[in-house]
Formats: sequence, structure tokens, C-alpha cells
Amino acid sequence: MNQSMKASNLISTRIPRLASWLASIGLALALLMPLVVALLALARPYDAVPDQDLIWVSDALKLFREIPPRYMDHPGSYWPLSTAFKLDVLGADGLDLLALKPGQLISPAQVSQLVVWNRIEQGLLCSALVLAFWWLARLVLKQQWLSAGIAVCFALSYGVLFEAVQPRNESTSMLFVLLFCC
Repeated sequence: MNQSMKASNLISTRIPRLASWLASIGLALALLMPLVVALLALARPYDAVPDQDLIWVSDALKLFREIPPRYMDHPGSYWPLSTAFKLDVLGADGLDLLALKPGQLISPAQVSQLVVWNRIEQGLLCSALVLAFWWLARLVLKQQWLSAGIAVCFALSYGVLFEAVQPRNESTSMLFVLLFCC
């Protein structure tokens, strides 16, 4: 009888630990997935989906030149501000990775570089979105493996992977809402 209790106790403690360990590995891979998908899209030309990418760069250039932005039919302001910050920090007065000064014309290669940096940032934001979703699930659920499993499903959803490829305001809005809920 004592031997069967030991075996039962051994099983009841090792299975949850194994599930927790596997869930942690799955969550780590899921956190990388949006970033990997975003990096795979870097080779896509910036004019493949010109609407948003070029609007973010255009509004950022206006902010960089101290002109108010003109894009009024969307309430998002994260991407123009983020792109303007990149212009300021990475420009001629900053790290000089992008030789552009206010008032100077921007080349297609510089636009393409800004779009690439925005796409990398979007991949990182979508990975942070998965992390915030996991954090919220951990606050609500008891089992770590269940929280990780839900976050993995969220990370591999079409919506998150689509958002990882194109800088949009929906993912940043959702990230801020999830962080507020946490």
C-alpha cells in the first residue's frame, strides 16, 4: 500500500512539472514567432502595401521638420511618433545611421530603411503583445501550462501574425489595453 502511494505521489508531482516545463518552452517559441514572421517580411518592398508604411514615414517627416501631421482619418499616433523618434535618434544629429537633416529630401533607400526598422519594431511589439496576453492569463488562471497554451494559440493566430508583418495601430492599441488590464 505504501509503495502505491509513493508511485501515485511521484506521478502527481512530475506530470504537472513536465507540463509546466513544456508550456514554458512553447511560450518561449511563441514569443519568438511574431518576430520571426516580421523578419521574414523585411524583404518585401515598402511599396507593396504603400498605404500605411508611406503615411507613417510622411507624417514622421512632417514631425521631424516641425510641421503638424496631416493624416486625420485614423486616430493612431504611435507610428508617426515612433518613426519621427527614429529619424531624430538615427539621423544626422544622432547616431548618423540615416544621414538626413530636417528640410532635406529623403531618398527611396532611406524610406525603405525606415520601413524596415518599423517592421522590426512591429515584430517586437507583437511579441510583447503575446507576453502581455500570457501575463493576463496568468493573473486569471491557476495553471501555468494552461496560460502558456492559451498564449501560444494567441501567438500563432492569423491576426497576430498578420499584424507582425505590417505596422498598424491595432496591435499597439491592444498592447496598451492588455497592459492596463494587467
